[in-house]
Amino acid sequence: ADTISEEANVQEEWDLVKSSNDPPYNETSIDTLVLPCTLDEFFALFLANNAPHSIDKYQRDSIGDSELTVSSWTTVPDGSHERVIHFRHPLPSGLGPDSAFAERQQCFRRFGDFGFCLETVTSVKGVIASDCFHVLDKWLVEPTGETSVALTVKHQVQFTKRTLLKRVIQNTSNTEAHKWYKGYANMLNTSLKDKEPDEEMDEDELKQHTKTTDTIAGEQDVSKSSWYWSFEIFSTFMWLCLMIGIALLLLQMQNKIALLENQVSTLQE
Repeated sequence: ADTISEEANVQEEWDLVKSSNDPPYNETSIDTLVLPCTLDEFFALFLANNAPHSIDKYQRDSIGDSELTVSSWTTVPDGSHERVIHFRHPLPSGLGPDSAFAERQQCFRRFGDFGFCLETVTSVKGVIASDCFHVLDKWLVEPTGETSVALTVKHQVQFTKRTLLKRVIQNTSNTEAHKWYKGYANMLNTSLKDKEPDEEMDEDELKQHTKTTDTIAGEQDVSKSSWYWSFEIFSTFMWLCLMIGIALLLLQMQNKIALLENQVSTLQE
C-alpha cells in the first residue's frame, strides 16, 4: 500500500510539472518527438556525465562553439541535480567582438518511471543588451511504450530590464532556437539509428518508431519554435543602431552649434 501511495505521489508531481505554466513557456521547440529508447538510455546517451552524444559535443561539432566546460551533475537538497555549461559562441566578423561568452545553468529532476524534466537558463555576456534578458527552456521526456520515449521542449525569452529592442530580441531568439533544436532533433535521430533494438521489440514496432520519428522531424523542418537567440542578426542590428544613434547625436550637436553661431552673430550686429 505504501508503494502504491508513493507511486501515486510521484505521478501527481509529474503531472503538475507537465501542466505548470509558471513561467509561461510560450514557444514550443520540439513537439512530442518520439524516439526509440528508454528513459535510462536517453539520459545515458545524451545527458549523463561524459555522455557519448552530450549537449556540449553537439554545440562544439554542429554549432561551432568553443571553450566549452561542463561541470558534473551535483545533487541539491530538494533531490534534483544541477550543472553549469560555459562556452564561447562565435559572432559575425567586422562588427563588434568576434565572440561572446555564454552560460547555461541546468536542473534535472527524475520522476520515477513517469519521466524527467530538464530546465535550463541561458545567459550571454559581452554583447549589447545581453544584460536585459535570458532564455528559459524546459524539456519533458516521458515513456510512450516499453522501449520508446517522447521529448517535448518549450522555451521563452524572459526580460529582466526594459529595452526598446524587446521585439527584435524575441524574434531573433526564436528564429535561432528553431534552428538550434532542429539540428538537435536530427542529432538525436541519427544517434539512435545506430542503437541496437531491444530484443523484445518486434520488427513492426521498430518500423513504427522509425516512421513516427522521421514524420515528426519532417514536420519540424517546416515549422518550429525554440530557444536561443541569433547572435549574428542581433549583434549586427545592435551595432547598426549604435552607429545611427551616434550619427543623430552628432547632427543634433552640429545644429546646436550653428544656432549658437547665429545668435552670436546677431548680438554682434
